[in-house]
Amino acid sequence: MTPSFSPVWGWVTTLLVSTGMLAVVLWTYRTRLAALPPRQCRMLLGLRLAAWALLTFAMFRPAIDLQLNDDRPQVIFVLGDDSRSMGIKEGTDGLTRREQLLKVLAAAEPEFKAFPKGVELIFADFDKSLRLAGSSDKPVPAPGGAAPGAAAPVEAAPKPVVPAGPPGPFGLRPEALGEQTAMGAAMDSVLQMVRNKRVLTVLLLGDGAHRALPPDDLDPRLAARRFVDNEVRLDTVTIGTSALSGAAIDLAIEDFNVSPTVFVKNKVLTTAKLRALGAAQKDILVRLMIETPGVAGGPPQMKLAAPPKKIRPTSNDATQAVELEFVADLPGEVKLAVEAVPLEGETLVANNSISTFLTVLRGGINVAYFDTVRPEQKWIRRMDESPDIQLDFKEIRRIPSGQVTRLEPEWFEPGKYDVYILGDVPASVFGDELLKRLARSVEAGSGLIMLGGYHTFGAGGYATTPLADLLPVRMLRTEVRTGNEVDLSQQYDQPLQMLPHSQGMQHFVMRLDIPAKNAEKWREMAPLQGANRWTGLKPLAITLAESAEKYPLLVAQDVGRARTMAFAADTTYQWPQAGQLEQHQRFWQQVILWLAHKDVQGDSSLWVRLDTRRVRPGQPIDFSFGARDAQRQPITDAVFSVDVVGAKDKKWSVPPTGTGEDRQGKFENTQLPGEYRVVVNAKKDGQSVGMPAEARFIVYEQDLELHNPAADPGLLAELSRITGGTSVPPDKLGDHLKRLKREALAANMRQARTIELYDNWPLLILFVGVLSLEWGMRKRLGMV
Repeated sequence: MTPSFSPVWGWVTTLLVSTGMLAVVLWTYRTRLAALPPRQCRMLLGLRLAAWALLTFAMFRPAIDLQLNDDRPQVIFVLGDDSRSMGIKEGTDGLTRREQLLKVLAAAEPEFKAFPKGVELIFADFDKSLRLAGSSDKPVPAPGGAAPGAAAPVEAAPKPVVPAGPPGPFGLRPEALGEQTAMGAAMDSVLQMVRNKRVLTVLLLGDGAHRALPPDDLDPRLAARRFVDNEVRLDTVTIGTSALSGAAIDLAIEDFNVSPTVFVKNKVLTTAKLRALGAAQKDILVRLMIETPGVAGGPPQMKLAAPPKKIRPTSNDATQAVELEFVADLPGEVKLAVEAVPLEGETLVANNSISTFLTVLRGGINVAYFDTVRPEQKWIRRMDESPDIQLDFKEIRRIPSGQVTRLEPEWFEPGKYDVYILGDVPASVFGDELLKRLARSVEAGSGLIMLGGYHTFGAGGYATTPLADLLPVRMLRTEVRTGNEVDLSQQYDQPLQMLPHSQGMQHFVMRLDIPAKNAEKWREMAPLQGANRWTGLKPLAITLAESAEKYPLLVAQDVGRARTMAFAADTTYQWPQAGQLEQHQRFWQQVILWLAHKDVQGDSSLWVRLDTRRVRPGQPIDFSFGARDAQRQPITDAVFSVDVVGAKDKKWSVPPTGTGEDRQGKFENTQLPGEYRVVVNAKKDGQSVGMPAEARFIVYEQDLELHNPAADPGLLAELSRITGGTSVPPDKLGDHLKRLKREALAANMRQARTIELYDNWPLLILFVGVLSLEWGMRKRLGMV
């Protein structure tokens, strides 16, 4: 027991301050107390001096240093990774990482045995959990009620069993069979096992790659900080290399993205990420496969959906994005898979492919849109973001020589497109032959809409073209304007509020809200900036929208098998700029659907949409579902039942949640890999609503250990650095153990403890009490 002091400002300054405070008390306070009786004077002066003494005591910060005997045993804990990634063969000796690990420990066995008897050596294997060497496969149990990721106290030692192969050094398992590498959880378990022991070091040998799933995915860095809190150091030995490319060939598809739904006849763009190790300057074929019905009622088969792409990496550790596209020919739900064809010498092929599902809907709409560079086309082109609309845009540009963008005749073949949109493009750009082709396509059933502009309708020269007989407005050949000439007499040059006409109030195109709120919703829309002034409307034309001044803005008519529209405006981009993007998108989508005869979909239908089509084991999957009537309006009062069907038709019931248009569900029993189906049924007024809706998803059996088996020496070095330990090269383990032995022999087996006498509650309470008592006496005597 040794006293010690640590003055606040150093010895000299603290003594001067203390002496000065004492002089002030004796010089000034005695004068104020001179009129009091001697007994009271002595009591008040004594209390003031006691406060000075306590304050001076605290300023010198006294403490007592205690030296206590530390009887805790010293421990060296050795952790060996035996997960499957340790089964990778590396190097010229043909040994697996696990065999290299055991070889390193065997070479250091004399140094381990040289430690004195007072040092306890504990050896353990770890993968998903931690197991003591020589024990059965029963892991160290997790604690009840502990924080997530925390390990538990060790239960009674398990009974030893005969290992599958010859035991390694110190009773460690020779095989590398673990499905995960939960380094953080293993480190946390070590802390529980060495509680109340003096840890010389924890020695971790492995490839350093942390690969674990909940609830065993505790971050090793967090576990390392807990080591610091418990004054435990971690030394690491990296077995393996991060550059597998020098020793093995491995191709892996690491990502696969595709729109979950698409309409038939539309192009489907898929993107994947290919990782190639050890494949520099080698040709790699990446294929897109699609599920097709089996032959004679047999199981479905996978066939090529598009020509394969050839990839040639330039380095031995390359990652490259791959795009593949195909046309969805048949409706229904199909399985898609992207795969890298295995290379010669590639032993790990389980990670060469990824599968997912795609829903191909009936009635996809192909749209051709011709326009110049102007704000309106930017927003209309966003229709291409809809999964049921494929919009191809042709930008018309004038070249200084007077020529314009070339238009391919294929755009106008009958059946090529379901809807044509003509923007501010004069008839002369198309020419007589292409306009005849376009007219034939419309007569065959394609929809047509012409938008407002300075060079459309009569001003654009369309009065003398085959389209004049198809559009619902009358045009005169005298209205034509050439070049950049503009006739303002054919324009309404003023803000115009677009409102439903009496004929269009209930029309499919003009529905922005439920019938009771539809008119009000249109009155809230931002006004349009001008419009075309038409000569007149045809007798069969229906006015769907007009301005507040009764100018016709949107008219439509049926022409034989086709539907056509004339829209006088070209500034609906004002709506999204005013925060009305949803209404803008809905209006244009309904225009396209009506022109393509898709405004009525038939019977009531159910739908289900999964948040993802691929989940790992144990990961819940969320989905939404609902019902729509024949007019595509939501059925909000339907009663739903939801089932999930797994392998061997095992069925789980999922309770629906939510109200209104979109209902939600969550399925959590995804422990077993395989294909699952979400089946939604609904009833309204006791009657079934359409056919059941189904959607499939995959619980994939991800091989965490072998998907990317490269070592991560950087992580092990970081863990050592956090805990104040050392990153030890495998061939230097023996030398490191010799240093540890010297530390163990030279270690001071006495534990130092410091008791600070100034930083505690009793001293503070005593100081406050003395001042309070002195103040109370002075108040009684009338001095305050």
